Amino acid sequence: MKHSFLVLCAAALVLAACSQDEPAGDSLPGGKYPLELTAANLHEAVATPAVTGTRSTVDGNWEDALSVAVQVGGENGPVKEYEVASTSGNGAKLTCPTLTEDDTQFWWTSSTESKTVRAWYPYSETVPEDWPVSLTQTEETLKKEDFMMTDGQVTVSLNNPQIAFSHLLAKVEINLMQSEYLRNASKVSVSLPGMYGIGTLKDLSTYPYINAKIGENPDKEITPYKLPSANDDCYASYQALVIPDEVSGSKEIKVVVDDIIYTLSSVAAYNSRYRYTYNITVQEEGLKVSVAQSTAWTDGDDGEGSVALP
Repeated sequence: MKHSFLVLCAAALVLAACSQDEPAGDSLPGGKYPLELTAANLHEAVATPAVTGTRSTVDGNWEDALSVAVQVGGENGPVKEYEVASTSGNGAKLTCPTLTEDDTQFWWTSSTESKTVRAWYPYSETVPEDWPVSLTQTEETLKKEDFMMTDGQVTVSLNNPQIAFSHLLAKVEINLMQSEYLRNASKVSVSLPGMYGIGTLKDLSTYPYINAKIGENPDKEITPYKLPSANDDCYASYQALVIPDEVSGSKEIKVVVDDIIYTLSSVAAYNSRYRYTYNITVQEEGLKVSVAQSTAWTDGDDGEGSVALP
């Protein structure tokens, strides 16, 4: 009996050792399945038409985007820098090439596991408190300053790694329509007077947005980026990222043709997460303006943007 008892104990130890070497159930081997994400929504890039005269796309894609910050496990969780590994349509695969086995929260240990993540673009070690925009905007500043973030913490799994981003700034698009007056001009410029230069990020845990920083004066003049190719039927097209201020009646669009200044006053409030498009016909006697429906600058769905003309 003593011999039989020793044999049984030895067999039990062998089975225990085998169970530790082999994954049990849905478990995954450590350091083998990194956290990779699929970014939904478009990165706002300046898209140049392949053929001059065709319409530029309103939104671009994640190609040539900067890196993304990904935080796992809540507001105090670790943050890693993710890169755009590949793009497909409106989405992008995000991966972190610098992960080590010590970055335990960034590896899947079970096929049924879920993680909470928060992400923002462009990358920084922590979520910034304030966000500025350049007064003279270029293709490069539009890419670097287009701040995007997930709506709070997002739950992902190995089989469903998709996260969606929202643009937290406002975007203004201005189309100067074709006219004989502009074609005969030697110099044309567009600017946005009475703007804020810096905003504050708010409600980061639920519905993040940017609003003008308290104490900042709206005394800045922004020069929008002129697209290399104008939209259809346009003399020139411009884009600008602006700090939302949610107060109407304090902003202008200024068009200068040679030495003559034309001003559109009392432009509507610019709200965070919205895109505003103005189609302006410049005539010698003044401006004629039509406003496209403002759209939510999240996943492209129509939104309730407030636009008022004087």
